[in-house]
Order: sequence, then C-alpha cells, then structure tokens
Amino acid sequence: MEQYEKLREVVLQGGGMVTPFVNLSRQARIEKNAQALGNAEILGEALLKGDTTVRDYAKAMDFCVIKDSILQAHARVGGAARLDRVTVSGTAEIAGATNIRDSYIGDNAIIREQAEVYSSHIAGNCRVTGNAKLWNVIAGKSSNQDAFWIEGDAVLNFSVKMELFAGTRVHEGEWTRPPMVIYTPVFCTIEGVSDRVQIGCLNHSMSFWYKYGKEVLVKYGLEPKLYPIFELAMDQMRDFKQQFKSPKARRKKK
Repeated sequence: MEQYEKLREVVLQGGGMVTPFVNLSRQARIEKNAQALGNAEILGEALLKGDTTVRDYAKAMDFCVIKDSILQAHARVGGAARLDRVTVSGTAEIAGATNIRDSYIGDNAIIREQAEVYSSHIAGNCRVTGNAKLWNVIAGKSSNQDAFWIEGDAVLNFSVKMELFAGTRVHEGEWTRPPMVIYTPVFCTIEGVSDRVQIGCLNHSMSFWYKYGKEVLVKYGLEPKLYPIFELAMDQMRDFKQQFKSPKARRKKK
C-alpha cells in the first residue's frame, strides 16, 4: 500500500484519477473515468470501473468489482462483491460474493455471503445475509430503530417498491408482499411461512404458540398479566394468514 505520489505511473496506465492521501495497493486497478478521492483506500485487487467514485474514508478491498457506483463516508466493500450503479454510504458494509445493482445501501446496513439486492433501499440497521435475494425492497427508512433481518434463503420479490415494517425478520420463503408485523408493548410478532410465526429469535407453528406460548414467553421475561396481549396478537396473525395466505415453506432436500 502506497500513497498516490509514488504511483503516478500506475494511475496513468489505469486511466483513472487518484488524488493525494488515497491509499492504493499495487494490485488494485482504477480504470478510465473512475476516481478515488480524499482519504479513500483501494486495497487488495479491487477494481473500479466506469463512472465510479470512492471518496472520504470509504474502502474498496479484496476482489470486489465496482462499476458506475459511489462509495462514501466510511463505507466498506470487500470480498468478491459486485456493485453496479450503487451508492454505499454511512458505515455500511458489503462483503462475500454479494451482487448489488441499482440500489442505495446506507447507515449501518450489512450485506454479506451470497446475498443479491436489486433496485432497493437498504439502510438503518438492516442485515442481509445468506442466499437472500431482494428486489424492489425498502428497509431501514423508518425512524423506528429496530433491526431488519433478511437471511437464509429468503426471497423478497416485490413488483413495485414496498417498505418493510421495522423489526421484520425473514429467513425463508418466497415473498411477493412484506410479511405482517404486529407490535405490542413487550414483543414483536412477525409472520412466517405456512403456519409459522416469529417472536424474537423463536420461530414456531401457531399451534405451538397457542399451546406453549405462555410458558415460553414467561420463561423469557413476559409478565403473566400481559399474556392476553399475546393472545390478541396471535388471533390477529391467524386471521391475516387465513385472508392473505403465507408463502409455503420450502421442502427440505432428503
């Protein structure tokens, strides 16, 4: 890693522009029209293409390929990530073999592993991991600071841009609408696939929650006098599922 002043010849060969104080590794490439400004770092074998700008204290690392995009503030992009027409800002982190196009990733959002994001706005405390795939999703714009979790094999494929409720957690199923989320003073109830419901980190069938819910939730700190609130939330979730039908759970391979 060296300062720009020592790499004038490499910059000319790549065709891109690098200003003083940018850290650029010998293996990194900045092609014509791309630029690194401020205290940016282009490390590893990162490749900047097209009208890409990396500025402020942002970092492009490892084997990432960034095309026609903006990295700014303290954003970090690494791994084998592929970005095309994306703005990454705040302290957002992107890593793994992620593939992101036509999107905004900001605030404290994290996208890792094999995740794919298209035409979406992912911000706040949103976490997208695993093989999750998102199209036309808005997550994290709410003033509510509850985290959003899209993980596992979840597929959120909305025909038009739709906003998730704060606190949403989805780890499986192919959704063409946002899952139902019901807030109470003591917990958040999230619609799951088939007859399943997520409360906190616990995901069980509705029959389980009706039969053992009080016992389980009291164990986790719910005051018994608040149990009727839980029952009401479960009834609302049951009625919603009956009306709108939840995605089916994917069959496990034998």
